Amino acid sequence: NAYAQNVRTTLEKGKVKVKNNTASIELTPGEQAVSDLKSGQLKKAPVYTRLFTGWKDGELYLEDLTLQEITEQLSRDFDYEFEFADASLKELRFTVDMASADNLQAVLDHISSTTEGLRFTVNGRLVRIAR
Repeated sequence: NAYAQNVRTTLEKGKVKVKNNTASIELTPGEQAVSDLKSGQLKKAPVYTRLFTGWKDGELYLEDLTLQEITEQLSRDFDYEFEFADASLKELRFTVDMASADNLQAVLDHISSTTEGLRFTVNGRLVRIAR
């Protein structure tokens, strides 16, 4: 995962050596390396790998994320833009656990089914989120 200022490498099986310009570390299953692109630091930590690798098994698994964090990922995955009618909606927290969807609408339906009054309106490639 290299979408932010950090590059993350998560290992489920085997062994891998991760290097950046200043350091190298070896990962074992259940560990994640994080390389900070600005500082050059390379760290490793234990993680619940499903959070980072579910996509390859056909799962969409997002645990306790804000709606803003979820929409950032959905924007990358489905190539849509998101607009919030009210800034407070960005802070709503969700856990999404479902089979990976072929289309964005399936994910939006899943999320809206858990929160009464939450509406997603799709207009072209723009999704407006409101209550």
